[in-house]
Amino acid sequence: MKPARTIQINAMDVSAVAPIEALPRPSRVPLSFPQLRLWLLPRLSGGREACHIQMWLRLRGELDESARQSALNGLVARHEVLRATFGMEDGEPYQRIGLADVGLPPKQDDLTVAADVEATLADLMCHEAQAAFDLEAGPLIRGWLVRLAVDYYELLITSHHMVSDAWSPKILTRAFSELYAAAREGRADRLAPLPVQYADYALWHRRWLTREMLERQSEYWLRILAGARTVLKRPTDWPRAAQQHYSGNFIEFVLHEPLTTQIKALSRRHRTTLFVTLLASWALVLARLSGQDDLVIGAPSGNRTRSEIAGLIGLFINTLGLRIDLSDDPMLATLLERVNAAALGAQANQDFPFEQPMELVNSRIAHTPTLQVTLAWQNNGVEPAELPGLKLEYIGVDPVAQHDLALELAEVGEAICGRLIYATSLFERSTVERLVGYLQQALSQMAADSGQRVWSAPLVLAEEHHRFRVESNPTEVVYPQDHCIQELLEAQEERDPEVIAVGYEDQCLSSLDPNVLATTTLARLDHRPPTRIRELELRP
Repeated sequence: MKPARTIQINAMDVSAVAPIEALPRPSRVPLSFPQLRLWLLPRLSGGREACHIQMWLRLRGELDESARQSALNGLVARHEVLRATFGMEDGEPYQRIGLADVGLPPKQDDLTVAADVEATLADLMCHEAQAAFDLEAGPLIRGWLVRLAVDYYELLITSHHMVSDAWSPKILTRAFSELYAAAREGRADRLAPLPVQYADYALWHRRWLTREMLERQSEYWLRILAGARTVLKRPTDWPRAAQQHYSGNFIEFVLHEPLTTQIKALSRRHRTTLFVTLLASWALVLARLSGQDDLVIGAPSGNRTRSEIAGLIGLFINTLGLRIDLSDDPMLATLLERVNAAALGAQANQDFPFEQPMELVNSRIAHTPTLQVTLAWQNNGVEPAELPGLKLEYIGVDPVAQHDLALELAEVGEAICGRLIYATSLFERSTVERLVGYLQQALSQMAADSGQRVWSAPLVLAEEHHRFRVESNPTEVVYPQDHCIQELLEAQEERDPEVIAVGYEDQCLSSLDPNVLATTTLARLDHRPPTRIRELELRP
């Protein structure tokens, strides 16, 4: 789907600024603004695995070891940033680029005879997610090739966030596919030459993003986020620890074609985008769970709209905080308008590095500052590739939870596929599964009737409603199943005419009440068979 204006919050107007060029540069290059905002994070938190980006490739067929190594080496040679290391000089951080021939030799394991392959592989991935990088010594990318069967391999590539972002693995996968095929077939690769490198972007970004522009955009964010709550008070299964943990898991789900069609139609009716509609529904769920009518939800901006950097691996992404106002119990249609306005405002001021280092210094690190919940719209998927003698599939699993809850959505065919990443230190899997159900219900309710109010639109599923009303509220009383209702009323009257005979919600009637007397009398006069208890269905 072609991105609309706010489907993915995009970067600056490309016609308004100078092009990015590969100009002569110093050996020590200053950090880009996205890199700068991450520079202090590993030094503030013991959980440095939050700064890792992982990608997972599934390889089936005859793997050519020489072509595989040639492809990995080619990736590092093609993208300078993968050879970057970082240091400090006179209190200022810098990056330097290593030699092009350093290569990327992966570790290798053979699990073909492992007793529990899945458990062993999960442990390996967890270890990789937690193993720290040395920013000064490098390298900041590593690989691990695992053989699971004679013709089945999985390749895990982990990189530091300073040299990659959530868009980078898919760029890397496409390049790896072509480099592998070229090496296997003994030809030159068909990849288009990169017009610039990440270091060129970092220098250009600092030239273009002037102090005046930063001050103007910072004033916007200070105004928008003034008084925003730093912690979303939604219920968790476990209390938040004093130190943030980044171990995560995820749940995948699909919004099938009928629902996708409905929410697309809803977006058109309200002249907004699919991204805004999905974000409004996510905000609705979070508000109802937390009881808060003022939320800040992170929305990643890819920042790759310029043609010069579209094919670059590196850290371009900027996660913006969209403040969503649900006060005064608005209609769902009004919520859509408010979310759309928030997205447009963020888009116009997205060049400001949102997660400033000083904000990290001044905040507690038991949670990600300000942004604990995010929603990302992914429109750059990777299709399985048929390589010479080999089928490559991008899995893209990242078990690192940089936020408490990170919702990722992408349009695949006629449906929307989603993945909800969650911090396992806070949530059980069953809880997150219910969150997915609430999201689907919120979208259904919004599509069915956008005139409903935020705080009364039903979100609880039928089976959960039954659990709340029956299983969690055991008020059942066992009655004789072989007696009629009027017979029970008569027996109660004989025991004590003044005691309560019938009760429902806040209404109670004694046996002497005219309505009860009429019921028992008419029952005696009625020639139809009496109603048995087991035949009675109560409807609230």
